[in-house]
Amino acid sequence: MGPHSIQEIEDPGSKVNLNIGSWPVVGTLKPGQNFEIYLGPSGLGVLYDAQRQPWFFIEKSEGTGGPSNCFVQANSSFVQPVQPQ
Repeated sequence: MGPHSIQEIEDPGSKVNLNIGSWPVVGTLKPGQNFEIYLGPSGLGVLYDAQRQPWFFIEKSEGTGGPSNCFVQANSSFVQPVQPQ
């Protein structure tokens, strides 16, 4: 996200270039590792990049050293929804 906050990125009037797929990788989720997405004001939790691809903003992930405050592609090949316990 560079110097931008999630609030600045999700602002419809923002001038942030949403080419998220070209942003640097900051971490890797392990297979089966749970994470929580930031739902934002709309409650949807999905942000679309400049190519209209859906992304989740990961607010936090389980485990020590898990990635947080980053994006993961919202693709069923990569992520699956789980019910809270």
